[in-house]
Amino acid sequence: MKGFQGRAGKRAIQTRRLFFCLLAPGFLATLRQPGGAQRAVHRAPWVSQRRINEAAAALERANRLLVDDSGLRLPNETFPNYTTRLMTPQPNEKPAAYKARVGAYLTTLADAADATAWARRMPNLRDDSPENELLWQRASRILSYLPGRLVKLNLAWRSETAPALIGRADLTGPLAPFAAASSPTETSAGELYETLTLLRAALHILRDARP
Repeated sequence: MKGFQGRAGKRAIQTRRLFFCLLAPGFLATLRQPGGAQRAVHRAPWVSQRRINEAAAALERANRLLVDDSGLRLPNETFPNYTTRLMTPQPNEKPAAYKARVGAYLTTLADAADATAWARRMPNLRDDSPENELLWQRASRILSYLPGRLVKLNLAWRSETAPALIGRADLTGPLAPFAAASSPTETSAGELYETLTLLRAALHILRDARP
């Protein structure tokens, strides 16, 4: 038990570091070439405030379902411990209900990834101030990681609940192109933790981003 709590504590510290790293200006160092020369950026079409709101709403729905309004998080429970409980059957929860609950999580997360697909590339901005450019560079970088992370989450959960379905060929829809290059590196709880860290960081940024 002490070992589990120790690992959970370390993971919580790592999450906070990752979250602030994703939001910090230093994160943009990976987008620049030596000597300050900027790499060529392939931009998507003009973005509207309505489209930003729709993308943020999709991320918010996932965040509410899994975190804010789930009704499952205990007082003062660490985020790693919470995601572990989310991906395990609850007391007196029947197998069919458990699979339906987790299936709803995965579907909502996939919908969020699909709704923000356009933002994985830097859009054309009417507000081209340095502050807004910075927000969009962070958002597009973070959102580009989301589909691959979701594939890992799906595969990890399948390997734990239905090993016969662990193959990638039956992954269809928006996540299909990312399946071949993605393999789970953690348990489903660990993959959910990483996925929600990305999603919540992107949501935080899009709330401030302007068209």
